[in-house]
Amino acid sequence: MDRRAFLERAVWLLSGMLSMALSVPLVGYLLAPLWHRERRRYSVRLMAEEDLPLEGEVAEAIYTVTMRDGWRERREVRIAYVVNLGDQLLVLSNSCTHTGCGVRWVAEQSKFVCPCHGGEFDMQGRVLKEPPPRPLRRLAHQRKEGALWIEVEA
Repeated sequence: MDRRAFLERAVWLLSGMLSMALSVPLVGYLLAPLWHRERRRYSVRLMAEEDLPLEGEVAEAIYTVTMRDGWRERREVRIAYVVNLGDQLLVLSNSCTHTGCGVRWVAEQSKFVCPCHGGEFDMQGRVLKEPPPRPLRRLAHQRKEGALWIEVEA
């Protein structure tokens, strides 16, 4: 190989290495939102105070959460159950702690039932029948502006 061919190949090699060195951080910067998912907490209006269940009753409430996935934002509809115990108001997630299936309130039996594997929960969300390993998740809530608001993380 003569000197001219050697220098030509060396320049191409160095140019390629420099291009790679500059492109790796750029690609990392552009793809970072796919790996880093920022979670944020905010309040969502669940229902008006006049719609709250009476003592000893359970009401289903549907709410929407805005999820950010990479660069996209999407809305996810979720369900919560508002339980009025008289002295206490509970807001329970409808997600079963076993596999995440949606539980439903069966008023005739006074319990929450998971259709996937037969798990059951009492009115306060405590496990009555396994396989769920934990009680239903309680959502932080507060009354303000004539409505019931919950804290969500998305």
